[in-house]
Order: sequence, then structure tokens, then C-alpha cells
Amino acid sequence: MPAKKSGGQSGPFMTLVKFPLTVGWRIIFEPAHLIMWIIVDKIGDKQIWGSKKLMNSKKVKKVVSYVKEFRAVLVDYYDWPKIPGPMWKCKFCGVRAEWWCCDCAKKCCAQCAYIQHAPNTNGMMHSVEEIIKEKEKKGVHFLSPILPEVMFLCLAYYLIFRKTFFHEDYLTTQVVCPAVNELKSFTATMDANLFYYYKNMFYTWCDYEDSFMRFILDMWARTVVMETDNTILVFQTLPKALLYDLVLTATLCPILSLLYALLLSSIFHAESYIPRVGRLGELEKWAEMFAVSGSWFGAGEYGSFPPETKWRTRPMWDIIEGFKYVKQRWLKRFRYYYDSSLFAMKNFAWQLVVGTMVVRLACIWLPLAPLFRGVASLLGLRSLILYHQQIFAGTTNHIVNEPLLRNLAAKGWNLVHMVMSFLPQPLRHFGLLWAFLLCLAVAANAYFVHKILTMRREFFDRWFAGEMDKSLDFKQKLTLQARPKTD
Repeated sequence: MPAKKSGGQSGPFMTLVKFPLTVGWRIIFEPAHLIMWIIVDKIGDKQIWGSKKLMNSKKVKKVVSYVKEFRAVLVDYYDWPKIPGPMWKCKFCGVRAEWWCCDCAKKCCAQCAYIQHAPNTNGMMHSVEEIIKEKEKKGVHFLSPILPEVMFLCLAYYLIFRKTFFHEDYLTTQVVCPAVNELKSFTATMDANLFYYYKNMFYTWCDYEDSFMRFILDMWARTVVMETDNTILVFQTLPKALLYDLVLTATLCPILSLLYALLLSSIFHAESYIPRVGRLGELEKWAEMFAVSGSWFGAGEYGSFPPETKWRTRPMWDIIEGFKYVKQRWLKRFRYYYDSSLFAMKNFAWQLVVGTMVVRLACIWLPLAPLFRGVASLLGLRSLILYHQQIFAGTTNHIVNEPLLRNLAAKGWNLVHMVMSFLPQPLRHFGLLWAFLLCLAVAANAYFVHKILTMRREFFDRWFAGEMDKSLDFKQKLTLQARPKTD
């Protein structure tokens, strides 16, 4: 799931208020974003099998170009997440990059590198390094690009097939707090006095972690397996889950990011000693093609991945500036791994809570639980579903349940029945009305984006036909000229 930037996160109250819009947005956004990503970033950049032949077709090129421009409008005006460009591309013009600026943290082609760091400009003293060409590279980095995906798959396999979260007393026990239990065991082992001093705080922390864990795990136990979930139960555990999520991002995420950066930096350094012989270079390209977590969890939005470069040609100002440059050069990948992984983990932690809330409420309000059980059965979890249905069979909600809440909501719905009576008969059903309004909004916005795209194309036709020279004439003494050819 593509992550938003941290500054775009809204508070819990606004998240609940915007929930109907959020559900509709995700239903449209997720498939659309995935389709555009495949068309533009995989087929258009020739990164998947058969894309080179497809790009030889003029019709395919037109489709790729149109989708690329269409997505650019969405990025500019609809807060659509921007997919980072490929590693070989110049940050400013899109051609192949040849230089890397340590201070700007951007890749540039030769012309853009000169424009950004020309004499008598603020960037002329930046540390600019030449990017090592493909044939001059040392080592084969086939594991470091896909290590996040490998770690995620291993973790998912362990949590699903090896770790037991649901015991027979899961729905009746008071607390489920594995992290705090581990912390209590460690503290008691280290010092009994320290354990008894923090004993009351451990119970408080355990209560908050229990709310967070149950908020996530109930999506399986109550929502999908038993279908005993209800709206009040979701909102009852949501505040503590959000609070624990904030604590999680402030404490655990930096520690995990530090360990991840150390691991990945070590692996990258070890891979640098692997000789580039045979088809190992192709293995590296395949690894880069399957490395998608940076795009979908926000890590790629943090900044450009630092390429392999040569040492700068500019001499140092003084010994301190030279030391800072050496330190920056040796730690550039470690800092990128740490910052980007921390950014991605914080986004993932937030999206985990919000996504769980969306799925639980969608299954409560719409008959989606059988669909999720069917998908889980196809993935080999049928026996697990039957086992959980057996051990949780005696637990239901007799007092506060969804039928009671729907009955109360129906009485409130009668207050607006007069307004709904003016609509045509097929649209009086809430689900049909919601779907109709959603389709209408999508069609209207798609048409608007198409018109903006058309206006941009007309502008660029006029721009390159002569308006560019007029608009960029600042009466400057020097202009950019092509470098004369040398014999």
C-alpha cells in the first residue's frame, strides 16, 4: 500500500469522519495506482519481460505517455503519491545521470550538473562526484535491493504458520501483550528490585499494548472467522491502539531502523567483493526490478538512493571540511538506509491501524467476511479457519451487537427519509447510492484530469514553438551554448 508522507496524516477524529470517503478512495486508488505503476514504471521503463517488444509499438508508447502525463496531473493536484524515478535517471531532466551531488543528494546529467553548480553560483562549492559506469562497477548487489521483501515474506510466514496468537482463551483473557511480557521477563532477570519498581507501569503498558494487539488480531478472530464484530467494539479499542501506535513509532521504529541499516550496509559492503562475471549482472537487474517496497511504503519518497561514485575532484577547504566529506561519503548508504527505513516503518505503522479499521468496518457494514474466508482458504488456511471457529464457537455478543446498532441507526435514518424519498427508487438503497455517487465522482474527476492534460499538451506545443525563448530571455550576458566538438 503506498504510503503518504507523515505530514499528511490526519488525527483520529478526522479519520473517522472521513471514513466513508476513505473507503471509496481506497477502492479506486489501490487498483488505479497499481495499474499506472505497471504501465509507466515497469512497461514504460522496460523493466519487465516482454516490455521492450511492447514499447516498439506506437500505440503502446502513446498509452504509456498518456498514463504518465495523467498521473503527473494527479500528483500535482490530487495529492497522489509520487513514485521515485529509476536510479539511472537525472533528477532534473530525465536523461541518464552521470554525476552525484553529495550536498544536494541528487543525481544529475552533465548539463544539469553544470547548471546547478556553475561558477559564481551557490552550488559551485558542493561536493560533486562522478557516477561509476555499469562496466566499471565492482561487486554484484543481488540481495541488498530485495532484502526488505525477503525479510517481510519470512516475517509473514513466521507470524502466520509458526507463531500462535490465538489460544482457546483468546476472547476471554484480559491482556495480550507479547512485547511488554518480554520486557518484564528481561527486567526480572536483570534485577528484581528494578522489576518491582516498574511493576505497576508494566501493567499500564500491557493494557495499551493489549488494545493495540486486539485491534489488529480481532480483524481475524471476530471479523473474518466468527463474524461477531461490531462498530462499537472497533471504536472502543481504537483510541488506545492509536496511542500505542504513536509510542511504537517513537521508540521501536528507530531501534529497528538502526539494526536494519547496520545489516543492509554490511551486506552491501560484502556484495562489493563479488566479481561481476557471467550472468551475475543480470541477477542484479532482476533484484532491482523486484525491489518495490521503497515505492509502496514510502521509503523511496525520502530521497534518492546514493549511487556508487568516484571521489570528488575538488580539493578540501581545510582539514575539518575534508574529514566531514570523508565521513559523509562512508556513511551515505547507512544514513539512507536508516532514514528511509524509519520513514517507511512510521508510515507502515500508521497505515496498519488505519487499514485494519477500514477492513473491520467494511466487513461489518458490507458482507465481505465470507469473501475473505474464501481467499484465506485458497491460500491454505482452511483448516486454521475451521479450528478457530471451533474454539471460539461459544463466544458471541448478546447485549451489544451489530443488529442492535443497525436498528438504532435505522431509527436515525428515518430522520433523513424525507430527503431520500425525492431520489429515484433504485438510488434509495444506501449501497447503490454510495456506488452511484462514487462512480459519478470518479468519472467527473477523470474528465477534469483529462482536460488539464490536454491544456498542458497545448501549452508545451506553444512553449517549444517559440514561447520558451521569449519567457526565458532575462537579458543575461551569457547564454548556454553547445560545447564545440574537438577533433
